[in-house]
Amino acid sequence: MAPPDWTRVEGRGFVIHVDPLQESPLAFALSVAAGLDSRPRRLDARFLYDAVGSQLFERITEQPEYYLTRAETRLLAAGARDIRAAAGGGALVELGSGASTKTRNLLDAWCAAGPATYVPVDVDAHALAKACLALRCRYPSLAVEGLGASYERALPALTGASPMTLAFLGSSLGNLGWHEHTEFCTTIAATLAPGDHFLIGVDLVKSPAALEAAYDDAAGITAAFTRNLFARMNRELSANIPLDAVRHVAFYDSDHERIEIFAEATREWNVRLPALGRELRVARGERILTEVSYKFRPEAISALIERLGFRGVWRAIGQGVDGDDDGFGLFLFRRTNTPAPACGRPPSAPITPHALLAETRARTMEIVAGLTDDDLRRQHSRLMSPIAWDLGHIAHFEALWLLREGSPAAGSRRDGDREGSVEEDAVEPLYDPLATPRARRDQLPLPAVEEVRRHMRAVRQLVEQRLDAPGGLTPDGRDPRLPPWLVTLVSQHEAQHQETILQSLALRDDLRYRPGFVSERPPQAGARPTSESLLVPAGAFIMGTNDREWAYDNERPAHEVELPAFRIDRTPVTNRGYLAFMREGGYTRRELWSASGWRWRAETGAHAPRHWRPAPRPDGVWRGLEGATEIRADAWHAVVFGKTTPLQPDSPVVHVSWYEADAYARWAGGRLPTEPEWEKAAAWDPARGASRRYPWGDEPWDPARANLDQRHLEPAPAGAFAAGRSAYGCEQMLGDVWEWTATWFDGYPGYQSFPYKEYSEIFFGQTYRVLRGGSFATRASVARATLRNWDLPERRQIFAGFRCVRDA
Repeated sequence: MAPPDWTRVEGRGFVIHVDPLQESPLAFALSVAAGLDSRPRRLDARFLYDAVGSQLFERITEQPEYYLTRAETRLLAAGARDIRAAAGGGALVELGSGASTKTRNLLDAWCAAGPATYVPVDVDAHALAKACLALRCRYPSLAVEGLGASYERALPALTGASPMTLAFLGSSLGNLGWHEHTEFCTTIAATLAPGDHFLIGVDLVKSPAALEAAYDDAAGITAAFTRNLFARMNRELSANIPLDAVRHVAFYDSDHERIEIFAEATREWNVRLPALGRELRVARGERILTEVSYKFRPEAISALIERLGFRGVWRAIGQGVDGDDDGFGLFLFRRTNTPAPACGRPPSAPITPHALLAETRARTMEIVAGLTDDDLRRQHSRLMSPIAWDLGHIAHFEALWLLREGSPAAGSRRDGDREGSVEEDAVEPLYDPLATPRARRDQLPLPAVEEVRRHMRAVRQLVEQRLDAPGGLTPDGRDPRLPPWLVTLVSQHEAQHQETILQSLALRDDLRYRPGFVSERPPQAGARPTSESLLVPAGAFIMGTNDREWAYDNERPAHEVELPAFRIDRTPVTNRGYLAFMREGGYTRRELWSASGWRWRAETGAHAPRHWRPAPRPDGVWRGLEGATEIRADAWHAVVFGKTTPLQPDSPVVHVSWYEADAYARWAGGRLPTEPEWEKAAAWDPARGASRRYPWGDEPWDPARANLDQRHLEPAPAGAFAAGRSAYGCEQMLGDVWEWTATWFDGYPGYQSFPYKEYSEIFFGQTYRVLRGGSFATRASVARATLRNWDLPERRQIFAGFRCVRDA
């Protein structure tokens, strides 16, 4: 059942599999740092349950004010046989089993019906072993196999263990936020097979007085439970928190129908985290959220679960033994044949091929809607194609991949701009990127703009007819000749050209460009200082991915990489930081530049980022930076899509070459990160022992997490997306600016070209530098932590910035 790297512990008649990450002090330290970095501050409630915390919680359930356990036990005792009869056979699995005391009502019913198996899951392996031993004494014939792990780590180990009834009791669902409720129940739906059952116990909405008393008992046990979290931080992390300055606060938020529990600092703390090299200040009177407990309404919880592929088969709602204020509910659901909701789908990506292609094309048309035919036909820079060529190429690529008969990967394909084409003799030379480099595409006999538009519509119409054709379709409406990866390939190709078109437009100082889909309200800066560097401890991680539906060949295969410890900037380098580099002669100090970088600087005369312009004084004289005693952002303006605006000092610097980024890093006493260092800091989650799809997790993108999807056509201030931070605390690693790395573009160990070698392989070697992370112009459907971009080190048209690392 458990992964092979978990520790197997055999007791007297039982077995426990312990997740090695449960004992990781690094995961604990990172969780504490992430929580204290949040605004408002909070800590992960699962760390409340060490050996001491588990004992304290058992004492809480015995307090006269704490009605939940008594009310639920009463319902379980009365309904256990009905639950077993409705669920049928199979193992009983319990998440958050604790001492398994009230679960004995269910085990009585399970064992009475014949041989039974019980799988308790709990984060506290010591409490789990104690409970398993007690159960074996009570039920000699019961097969007990425990999992010492968090929910998210245990659930994948349960996949395929059907038939089973998965119990989640004690209103533990209430300890998740409403946003997490749906995600958690979606994971449950994906874990269970049709015919499996989900038994859930939830506390119901009731009077605030009864609720607040339950979470702040007169004996002070709940207060000790809260305080033990900070004692654990002292024991395991050497946090040095004064426990006598930790006050327990609990109250009912009637608007959100939840209990909120805080630890309040009665005097200032300085929380030390030596494993991360950090110290965080907590001010007197500041509150840290340690736990929430939502209360439910019966019909709302039923609707939540049933819309995820379940059907309610039994429920009991009781008032408990102590009166009307003890309302509690037990609900049993059966997993139906309805497919589980898709997990980990790229953000903003519609489910059907029709919708995915239509949404992508709609944005392309929005981007060019306000441009004249001359704007579309002109070549604004030798670095970029005429936009009309991009549009024609988008249609040509779609026709080649979605309208060809037979295998879409058949034949030799060439693509010098990372876009595919068919055999050389069948390619229309006009749109073959290898036949005509970008610098000469203005010399091509491009069709009239309206003809290009008609061609795009005609190709799309044929593709839609193929998608709608009834013959040979699978039950979900897919053409087996158009596998999912092929549709996403075409969609991502067009989305990447959207960013290329925006790069072309950003190079024009004479065109004021602002399409209607751009948000009028840019994100606001965070309050935290942005110059902090974060420690990424030494160790191995898994780099890359094996995803074959969305990921490109150069992102595969997933492979292990061992790295020494390093420190990495929390945010990308800002305009303010880059101004300091310029003030101290960054562009004139030869020792800061590589040999090739110095030649590039001398040949180009570069003295500032690509889109910066000197700001004049009122008398018309350039203000400059000479003699300045402080960094003065008002000495420069930035041209942002044709609009000259004052430089925003706290936004990431953009439009810098790799050479400039490398010189800055030397000046700052650091270096550019290697590509593995960047990906580990962005994607690796040591608490899960796995990579996240995005820095913040596997949940889809939303505008609070990253500056993506062309909502704001410029970088947002550093610190504006705390919700998007990585497990190590890095921010803005997706969106805002592509980030230069020190790594040359090449294939990973075991690389295989797919679906044609010209997408990546012809660019391998020591010519192109890797960029990671995406920019404000990157579509959310394309962005992911494993995505790789590459360009020549002298290029500045790309929306590129950087952050620095230092050896630890």
